Amino acid sequence: MFAALSIRTRLVLLVLVPLCAVLGYASHLGWRDWREASALSESAQLIVFAGLAGDLMHTLQAERGLSVGLLSDPKSRQPIEAARPIAEQSRQALLQASQQLQLPPVLADRVRELEQHLAGLQGLRQRLDQGQAAEKELVEGFARPIDASFAIISSLIQMQTDAELARETASLQALLCEKEFAGRERAEVYAALSRGM
Repeated sequence: MFAALSIRTRLVLLVLVPLCAVLGYASHLGWRDWREASALSESAQLIVFAGLAGDLMHTLQAERGLSVGLLSDPKSRQPIEAARPIAEQSRQALLQASQQLQLPPVLADRVRELEQHLAGLQGLRQRLDQGQAAEKELVEGFARPIDASFAIISSLIQMQTDAELARETASLQALLCEKEFAGRERAEVYAALSRGM
């Protein structure tokens, strides 16, 4: 059958078969690269989201320290009044990003938990302003939304498909965890020193 074909047809087939194979392989590589780029783009957005969660933790830690300090010196209201709007900006940035991104259900649940803890923080702030909050209540009240932020970052680590990004997110979490432990100790020491112990 092949012998019955003209030389021209044989040459066309000789070129066309490898060309189709090369095009098929190039299409496969292009599809794989496109999927990888899409996954990396999604991972990059989630990494930014982790950064926003870290920023919120930082502002809440600062406000917690200032709140405990306010118990010992009620006249020092200016720093706490400056810290609250910054914490609110961090909260708004995180919630806005959560609405813009299509978060997986697990992560969306974690954000809802964080919102509930942040809503509870408003009552604690009011009691502090009225002079009715205790130091232990402050430390625990601020620990809840901070721990909820840790849960968001933990979920992000588990969702990562890229090993390098997962490692970097885990490093961020470890750094934030150490910072949180130091902040809790600092708040307790500050409270003890303010009581004259």
